[in-house]
Amino acid sequence: WERILRESSSSAKVCLILIGSNWNEVDKGTNKSRMFNFDDWVRIEIELAINNGLVVIPVLINGAKLPHKSEIPDSIWKIYERNAIVVET
Repeated sequence: WERILRESSSSAKVCLILIGSNWNEVDKGTNKSRMFNFDDWVRIEIELAINNGLVVIPVLINGAKLPHKSEIPDSIWKIYERNAIVVET
């Protein structure tokens, strides 16, 4: 899976980040969101997109909201440099 992510990220121009209402839920055991887990595939994909210079566009689905910058790792905060697109289904 990681090889496919790396290959597609290196050849793409844009990365759409689909954000649902539970995207940044806090794990009761760690009291942090999964975005702070270095092995989380969503985090890895966002980091690859940012590091490869892709245009990163957050897509907020069904009322989802971007978490506050302090609620996500520094490595992916650049998602705030773009306006998010809102999609209601």
